[in-house]
Amino acid sequence: MALNRAVVMAMVLLPVWVHAAGSDLKVRVSPQRGLAPADIAVTVTLIANDDNRLLEVAVESPLFYEASAVDLDGARAPMVRDVRFRHLPAGDYEVRVLVTDAEGHERASARRFLSVS
Repeated sequence: MALNRAVVMAMVLLPVWVHAAGSDLKVRVSPQRGLAPADIAVTVTLIANDDNRLLEVAVESPLFYEASAVDLDGARAPMVRDVRFRHLPAGDYEVRVLVTDAEGHERASARRFLSVS
């Protein structure tokens, strides 16, 4: 019983990587649970591609929204990007990551959920 509880707690507290199916995008949100005001780190790993031109990361709850957009230099863009959101108030959040090409067409996307109490 104690081992099961430890496994569940480890799954809740450890950062989680989300790999978008069929894409070169991985997203890690840390922490998944926090106390308000919470600082959240979103680490995006993206395989370099000439068509990758914009990375958008957004956190949204019913009462809060913040987003960050980063221009990508195609195949010369860094493989890993860290985006931080500071002082998030209490709420349940959806984290959305979107990579688009020069025409604004979606190349990859992922989403994750987190809770701040």
